[in-house]
Amino acid sequence: MFPVFVSLFKRQVPEQNKMASNGLLLFTSTRYAVTSNCIKHNLQHAAKKLTAGVLYVYQWLPSQSGGPASRAKTEDISTQISRFSLVSSRVYCAAQTLCPHLDIRCLYEKSINNGSNRPSVPVDLVMVERNTGHTVGTNVITPHVVRKFVSQNFRVANSFEVEFVNDPSKEKVPSEIPPAPSARLFGVVGVGGTFDRIHNAHKVLLTEAVIRCEKDLNLAVVHDKMTKNKTLGELIEPFETRKEKAVAFCKDLVPHLQISVLPLTDAIGSTATDHFDLLVASAETSAGLELINKMRKDNGLNPAELLTINVLDDQSKMNDMEEDKISSSSQRIRLLGSRLKPPLKSPSLPYIIGITGGTCCGKTTISAFMETLGVPSINSDSMDHETYKNGSKCFDKVVNAFGKDVVSSSGDSIDRKALGKKVYASKQAMNKLHAIVWPEIKQLVLEQINYHTKQGAKAIILDASFLLEAKWDDLCHDIWVITIPNEEAIKRVQSRDKVSKEVAVRKVGSQVSSQKRIQRATFVFSTMWDEKFTKSQVKKAWSIIESSILRL
Repeated sequence: MFPVFVSLFKRQVPEQNKMASNGLLLFTSTRYAVTSNCIKHNLQHAAKKLTAGVLYVYQWLPSQSGGPASRAKTEDISTQISRFSLVSSRVYCAAQTLCPHLDIRCLYEKSINNGSNRPSVPVDLVMVERNTGHTVGTNVITPHVVRKFVSQNFRVANSFEVEFVNDPSKEKVPSEIPPAPSARLFGVVGVGGTFDRIHNAHKVLLTEAVIRCEKDLNLAVVHDKMTKNKTLGELIEPFETRKEKAVAFCKDLVPHLQISVLPLTDAIGSTATDHFDLLVASAETSAGLELINKMRKDNGLNPAELLTINVLDDQSKMNDMEEDKISSSSQRIRLLGSRLKPPLKSPSLPYIIGITGGTCCGKTTISAFMETLGVPSINSDSMDHETYKNGSKCFDKVVNAFGKDVVSSSGDSIDRKALGKKVYASKQAMNKLHAIVWPEIKQLVLEQINYHTKQGAKAIILDASFLLEAKWDDLCHDIWVITIPNEEAIKRVQSRDKVSKEVAVRKVGSQVSSQKRIQRATFVFSTMWDEKFTKSQVKKAWSIIESSILRL
């Protein structure tokens, strides 16, 4: 391996050990399909050079003489589609395990040969694969890269780097590409999905649709109304975000396409009533495609050609909760216990971790586990018992606001159930109660924080279901939100409080939604699975925070 650094204006050596933001990997040594071993070797190299960001992958097919003419120009469209389908699927499959931190995007020849179109993200590192069987000189690569990937509208650093990477592969390159299904162009192509945090399986699906589309791509994106029952649906990105990312990916592949985005509010969308030449979907939904064609026939429309794409096995599966295939559900599960946002304020001692979530979400379980790790906790939810005792400031204020019938029969304290019947039925009444109780509880919390600080605690858990509503996040460095589906919360409330489903539904429904809490979270957890998995989430989060504390 040897590096060659090429400036747009003059030869320039970059800083040593400089990490690039975004990269371009050019395959030049093969005339047909890039071998699997070659792809793996080069992706491993790229993973070391790019800590994050986008890695574009482009197979440039030089002519036999080694000049810049592209073989893609002389290939028939069927071969071009078949070759790109094979190479891109190999890249995305390998990338899942070799460089999961990179946003891989395989560029189609049509997008590069269309003069004015460039990739959407600026590239500052160019890596060129080569082996001893075929050598492309710098004098050929440099003008090609400049012409195809750099323009006055395309931001670059003072220089970009070209680095040759040897290919140790002994795999034989096939002389012919096996034909891919439906390897031709279609006027109107339809493809759909949720497209939450676009992953490599999404990219395969979208790629197969895009390279077969001649003009109009109908991109059906599942609307937010349809995502609530999915695993960790509260973590799914908003519709607009998912739509924008899916369109941006398709535009990078083939910029000239006309892309129409259709919000999908049911399983069929417009596929049974509008004109489509080709419908593309994962193999899991093949039965749905057949149903669509039956509906099209009933509506007097011609059947669309159907293309099903096999699901990709997830070789990086981390636990039994994740699916065997590459999926958004698994990606959301991996977010649990990971840092989603920077700390709310600079690390300092004591480091306050606010834990919040809906009723019966498992806050106490997580707080108790943190105590076994040496982190004391303050349970503010139990402090209302102190504020409700006769003789406290709160006691008199609550009785004056809600009447003497909320006092217990002994007269020692507020009857929480009697008070609950009044406040759960009225948002106005609940707000009145909060205005009385929360300031008093905060004073008790501050006293407890001061106590643990004097005891030498470097971190403290503040367990409060109303932490965000009371605006106590100003006390915290991090906010941990625990989430469970409403249906599970209702079952847990019924079991714990021995109440009817109607009462439990009303209690859960009176709370702030998990989605709103998560918007302000720096870490998210779920107690939907076994205790071992819950603890693994907590350990992961605590290791991140503890490393910051140890540097203080």
